[in-house]
Amino acid sequence: MSQSISRREAQLIDEIKDREMLFFQPKDVQRFLDISDRASYNMVSRMKNKDLVESIESGKYVLKEILDSRDVYELASNIVDYSYLGFFSALHFHDLTEQVPQKVQVAVTKRKDNLRLQGREIQFIKIDKDHFFGYSKYGNTVASTPEKTVIDSLRLPGKTGDLSNILDLNYTQFDTELLVDYAVKTGSSTVASRLGLILEKKGIDFNTERLVDMITHYTSLDSQKPDENPVNKWKIYENCGMI
Repeated sequence: MSQSISRREAQLIDEIKDREMLFFQPKDVQRFLDISDRASYNMVSRMKNKDLVESIESGKYVLKEILDSRDVYELASNIVDYSYLGFFSALHFHDLTEQVPQKVQVAVTKRKDNLRLQGREIQFIKIDKDHFFGYSKYGNTVASTPEKTVIDSLRLPGKTGDLSNILDLNYTQFDTELLVDYAVKTGSSTVASRLGLILEKKGIDFNTERLVDMITHYTSLDSQKPDENPVNKWKIYENCGMI
């Protein structure tokens, strides 16, 4: 149950709001109010008891009014400094699917345990540092660009639900040159094969040589299905009839 807010608590709340911080740590409290480490922890504990603050994970907190008023995508994409909203969640964020993902997916470069926020599971998906590019800030939400969302999904299709969520996209809405640039930057033969086949099947003009030159081995469009219907140009098994 909420209780009266002390002068120091009100000062901390104002500091956090003025700095437009979504999350804070006891060390921030110590710095803002010029109090000891122990005093900062005690203050946060009291504010939790008053339902003014909620713990996100060990050592990281959010003002309850911020937690209740902000979009979960905005919050989730800012929990870790080096991260971005990606995969199925980014498809939904960019209005590329009407389906609402059960989990909020965030790409990170270091392994991190999942947590819950606003009743939703936040799933942290570790990717290589070399693949950490192609993201932007949309308001306060950090998300992969539409083109990078496609590339990430082609590299890890299992993170985007059913394969149809990628194959059924209207590829005329994307910057094709950027799609190819991102594919090349991943250095992935599999991504090159999948993207090349999809764009060709969709009748999209693109620089085929840049992708063909990347391909080193056969892959499959759907890794969950038997290898059949080989397409030699793209060294890929077109083993689903969704394109």
